[in-house]
Amino acid sequence: MTPIKSSSIYKKYQEKIDTDFEGTIIDIETIGEFTKVGFGTLPLGTDYLQRYKEMKITTVGTLSEGKLTIRIANDSNNLLSFQSTAIRKMRESLSPLYAFSKPFEEGCYYWNSNYQFLEIDYELQGRVYEKKQVVTNSLAIRNYSDPFHGDGGKCKDAFLSGDLDKVVAHNRACLLKENQILLKRGAKKIATKWLDASE
Repeated sequence: MTPIKSSSIYKKYQEKIDTDFEGTIIDIETIGEFTKVGFGTLPLGTDYLQRYKEMKITTVGTLSEGKLTIRIANDSNNLLSFQSTAIRKMRESLSPLYAFSKPFEEGCYYWNSNYQFLEIDYELQGRVYEKKQVVTNSLAIRNYSDPFHGDGGKCKDAFLSGDLDKVVAHNRACLLKENQILLKRGAKKIATKWLDASE
Protein backbone atom coordinates (compact mmCIF):
# COMPACT_ATOMS: atom_id res chain seq x y z
CA MET A 1 0.00 0.00 0.00
CA THR A 2 1.16 3.52 -0.70
CA PRO A 3 0.18 6.43 1.55
CA ILE A 4 -2.50 8.79 0.24
CA LYS A 5 -1.70 11.33 2.95
CA SER A 6 1.40 12.13 4.99
CA SER A 7 1.79 14.66 7.79
CA SER A 8 4.33 15.36 10.49
CA ILE A 9 2.30 13.07 12.77
CA TYR A 10 1.05 10.12 10.70
CA LYS A 11 0.63 8.46 7.33
CA LYS A 12 -2.75 7.41 5.93
CA TYR A 13 -3.33 4.48 3.57
CA GLN A 14 -6.55 3.53 1.81
CA GLU A 15 -7.84 0.99 -0.70
CA LYS A 16 -11.16 -0.33 -1.95
CA ILE A 17 -12.21 -3.78 -0.68
CA ASP A 18 -15.42 -5.67 -1.42
CA THR A 19 -17.39 -6.00 1.82
CA ASP A 20 -20.77 -7.47 2.66
CA PHE A 21 -21.57 -6.26 6.17
CA GLU A 22 -22.90 -3.15 7.88
CA GLY A 23 -20.67 -1.25 10.26
CA THR A 24 -16.91 -1.16 10.80
CA ILE A 25 -14.21 -3.68 11.64
CA ILE A 26 -11.55 -2.00 13.81
CA ASP A 27 -8.04 -3.34 14.33
CA ILE A 28 -5.26 -1.51 16.19
CA GLU A 29 -1.55 -2.07 16.71
CA THR A 30 0.24 -0.99 19.87
CA ILE A 31 3.53 -0.76 21.69
CA GLY A 32 3.90 -1.44 25.39
CA GLU A 33 3.40 -4.48 27.59
CA PHE A 34 0.28 -6.05 29.04
CA THR A 35 -0.10 -5.37 32.76
CA LYS A 36 -0.47 -8.59 34.74
CA VAL A 37 -3.68 -8.76 36.76
CA GLY A 38 -5.16 -11.56 38.85
CA PHE A 39 -3.60 -14.90 39.62
CA GLY A 40 -4.42 -17.39 36.89
CA THR A 41 -8.04 -16.31 36.67
CA LEU A 42 -9.81 -14.10 34.17
CA PRO A 43 -9.79 -10.48 35.40
CA LEU A 44 -13.10 -8.96 36.40
CA GLY A 45 -14.42 -5.41 36.55
CA THR A 46 -11.83 -2.67 36.32
CA ASP A 47 -9.00 -5.25 36.15
CA TYR A 48 -9.86 -5.57 32.46
CA LEU A 49 -8.88 -1.93 32.08
CA GLN A 50 -5.66 -2.32 34.08
CA ARG A 51 -4.43 -5.00 31.68
CA TYR A 52 -4.10 -2.43 28.87
CA LYS A 53 -2.81 0.53 30.90
CA GLU A 54 0.69 0.56 29.33
CA MET A 55 -0.45 0.03 25.73
CA LYS A 56 0.02 2.93 23.32
CA ILE A 57 -1.85 2.90 19.98
CA THR A 58 0.52 3.25 17.02
CA THR A 59 -1.84 2.19 14.24
CA VAL A 60 -5.60 2.22 13.70
CA GLY A 61 -7.15 0.35 10.79
CA THR A 62 -10.80 0.30 9.78
CA LEU A 63 -12.78 -1.60 7.17
CA SER A 64 -16.19 -0.15 6.36
CA GLU A 65 -18.44 0.35 3.32
CA GLY A 66 -15.91 -1.11 0.91
CA LYS A 67 -13.02 1.01 2.13
CA LEU A 68 -9.96 -0.16 4.08
CA THR A 69 -8.17 2.72 5.84
CA ILE A 70 -5.01 2.61 7.95
CA ARG A 71 -3.41 5.43 9.89
CA ILE A 72 0.02 4.93 11.47
CA ALA A 73 2.11 7.26 13.61
CA ASN A 74 5.40 8.30 12.00
CA ASP A 75 7.41 7.35 15.07
CA SER A 76 7.19 6.98 18.84
CA ASN A 77 7.87 10.71 19.34
CA ASN A 78 4.48 11.49 17.75
CA LEU A 79 2.34 9.06 19.74
CA LEU A 80 0.72 11.64 22.01
CA SER A 81 -0.31 13.72 19.01
CA PHE A 82 -1.37 10.64 17.07
CA GLN A 83 -3.59 9.35 19.89
CA SER A 84 -6.17 12.10 19.38
CA THR A 85 -6.46 11.19 15.68
CA ALA A 86 -6.65 7.45 16.37
CA ILE A 87 -9.26 7.87 19.10
CA ARG A 88 -11.37 10.22 16.97
CA LYS A 89 -11.35 7.81 14.03
CA MET A 90 -12.34 4.89 16.26
CA ARG A 91 -15.12 6.93 17.88
CA GLU A 92 -16.48 8.21 14.55
CA SER A 93 -16.53 4.78 12.89
CA LEU A 94 -19.84 3.65 11.43
CA SER A 95 -21.66 1.30 13.82
CA PRO A 96 -22.04 -1.49 14.59
CA LEU A 97 -18.37 -1.94 15.53
CA TYR A 98 -16.51 -5.25 15.26
CA ALA A 99 -13.15 -6.29 16.70
CA PHE A 100 -11.39 -9.60 17.06
CA SER A 101 -10.83 -9.02 20.79
CA LYS A 102 -13.40 -6.65 22.28
CA PRO A 103 -11.49 -6.06 25.57
CA PHE A 104 -8.25 -5.20 23.74
CA GLU A 105 -9.71 -2.47 21.53
CA GLU A 106 -11.95 -1.11 24.30
CA GLY A 107 -9.17 -1.18 26.90
CA CYS A 108 -6.59 0.50 24.68
CA TYR A 109 -9.17 3.10 23.67
CA TYR A 110 -9.87 3.84 27.35
CA TRP A 111 -6.26 4.56 28.31
CA ASN A 112 -5.34 6.34 25.07
CA SER A 113 -8.45 8.58 25.17
CA ASN A 114 -7.98 9.90 28.69
CA TYR A 115 -10.52 7.55 30.29
CA GLN A 116 -13.37 7.52 27.76
CA PHE A 117 -15.36 4.42 26.87
CA LEU A 118 -15.92 2.92 23.42
CA GLU A 119 -18.47 0.14 23.06
CA ILE A 120 -17.44 -2.51 20.54
CA ASP A 121 -20.72 -4.15 19.52
CA TYR A 122 -19.47 -7.51 18.22
CA GLU A 123 -16.47 -9.72 18.96
CA LEU A 124 -14.99 -12.01 16.31
CA GLN A 125 -13.04 -14.05 18.84
CA GLY A 126 -14.89 -17.26 19.64
CA ARG A 127 -13.55 -17.60 23.19
CA VAL A 128 -11.22 -15.72 25.53
CA TYR A 129 -7.57 -15.82 24.38
CA GLU A 130 -8.43 -17.60 21.12
CA LYS A 131 -5.60 -16.98 18.65
CA LYS A 132 -6.44 -15.38 15.32
CA GLN A 133 -3.92 -17.67 13.60
CA VAL A 134 -5.82 -20.72 14.86
CA VAL A 135 -9.12 -19.33 13.55
CA THR A 136 -7.74 -18.42 10.14
CA ASN A 137 -6.12 -21.84 9.78
CA SER A 138 -9.32 -23.66 10.75
CA LEU A 139 -11.38 -21.59 8.30
CA ALA A 140 -8.78 -21.85 5.51
CA ILE A 141 -8.33 -18.07 5.37
CA ARG A 142 -5.24 -16.99 3.48
CA ASN A 143 -2.37 -14.93 4.93
CA TYR A 144 -2.97 -11.78 2.81
CA SER A 145 0.80 -11.08 2.64
CA ASP A 146 1.06 -10.63 6.41
CA PRO A 147 4.82 -10.40 7.11
CA PHE A 148 4.24 -11.62 10.68
CA HIS A 149 1.83 -14.48 9.80
CA GLY A 150 -0.70 -13.37 12.39
CA ASP A 151 1.76 -12.60 15.21
CA GLY A 152 0.74 -9.06 16.15
CA GLY A 153 3.36 -8.95 18.90
CA LYS A 154 6.01 -8.44 16.23
CA CYS A 155 4.47 -5.07 15.32
CA LYS A 156 5.97 -3.51 18.44
CA ASP A 157 9.58 -4.17 17.42
CA ALA A 158 8.87 -3.27 13.80
CA PHE A 159 7.34 0.06 14.78
CA LEU A 160 10.12 0.94 17.20
CA SER A 161 12.76 0.10 14.57
CA GLY A 162 10.98 2.27 11.99
CA ASP A 163 9.79 -0.60 9.77
CA LEU A 164 6.36 0.95 9.32
CA ASP A 165 5.61 -0.81 6.02
CA LYS A 166 5.52 -4.17 7.80
CA VAL A 167 3.19 -2.82 10.49
CA VAL A 168 0.85 -1.46 7.80
CA ALA A 169 0.97 -4.78 5.89
CA HIS A 170 0.14 -6.70 9.09
CA ASN A 171 -2.74 -4.36 10.00
CA ARG A 172 -4.14 -4.63 6.46
CA ALA A 173 -3.94 -8.43 6.62
CA CYS A 174 -5.69 -8.45 10.02
CA LEU A 175 -8.60 -6.42 8.68
CA LEU A 176 -8.96 -8.70 5.65
CA LYS A 177 -8.73 -11.84 7.80
CA GLU A 178 -11.30 -10.47 10.24
CA ASN A 179 -13.62 -9.68 7.34
CA GLN A 180 -13.37 -13.34 6.29
CA ILE A 181 -13.93 -14.55 9.87
CA LEU A 182 -17.10 -12.42 10.02
CA LEU A 183 -18.34 -13.79 6.70
CA LYS A 184 -17.50 -17.44 7.43
CA ARG A 185 -18.19 -17.75 11.16
CA GLY A 186 -20.05 -14.64 12.25
CA ALA A 187 -19.57 -12.64 15.44
CA LYS A 188 -21.04 -12.57 18.92
CA LYS A 189 -22.68 -9.60 20.59
CA ILE A 190 -21.53 -9.29 24.19
CA ALA A 191 -21.77 -6.53 26.78
CA THR A 192 -18.66 -4.74 27.99
CA LYS A 193 -17.21 -6.78 30.87
CA TRP A 194 -15.68 -4.10 33.03
CA LEU A 195 -17.35 -1.88 35.59
CA ASP A 196 -17.27 1.89 35.88
CA ALA A 197 -13.58 2.80 36.07
CA SER A 198 -14.28 5.24 38.91
CA GLU A 199 -14.88 2.37 41.32
